[in-house]
Amino acid sequence: VTVGDNEEKKSFLSLEGDLAGFNRRDRAFTFSGENKLMTELSFLASVGGDPVLYFTQGNGELDLFGQGGGPKGRTATKLKQSLEAKKFQLKPLPYEVGQKFAVPPDATAVLVLAPRRALPTEVARALHDYVLPEGPKGKFDEPPPDKKAGRLILVLPPAKEGASDRVAPTGLELLLNDAGLAPSPT
Repeated sequence: VTVGDNEEKKSFLSLEGDLAGFNRRDRAFTFSGENKLMTELSFLASVGGDPVLYFTQGNGELDLFGQGGGPKGRTATKLKQSLEAKKFQLKPLPYEVGQKFAVPPDATAVLVLAPRRALPTEVARALHDYVLPEGPKGKFDEPPPDKKAGRLILVLPPAKEGASDRVAPTGLELLLNDAGLAPSPT
């Protein structure tokens, strides 16, 4: 499969496995490649190549990369397989104490998957600036021309704060507030 003039941008789909399968019950081959073919065509037709997804690491997030950074048994292996099958590049975005934290310029989106600890101030500030380069929602009429808002996907399940019934802070409260996503005080 190829699209356009760039012959380097191509993909190969095998008949058995990608486009068809053998149904043992009916003893027949069945075509099941619509989804796979459309995924490949969408990928090849996209400008700029593979979308790049960065996953924050270092705060107890789900482990996608087998680095053992997340708590034992907290992996997202199926998510990783699904995203890679759809031609996404997946990269870790680790935080190390004392190191500058920034979202790489090639990021299509950043994902924060169920951290067990509040994100450090440096991480929260970098994510805030990535998502809201113009500042808090409604503060400025237009974002700076050289900056565009980034995409951020958060999975923030509620976690208890110690032995109390209070919900633990995520470190992203300022971002959520400035983006107009702060919970209502009810």
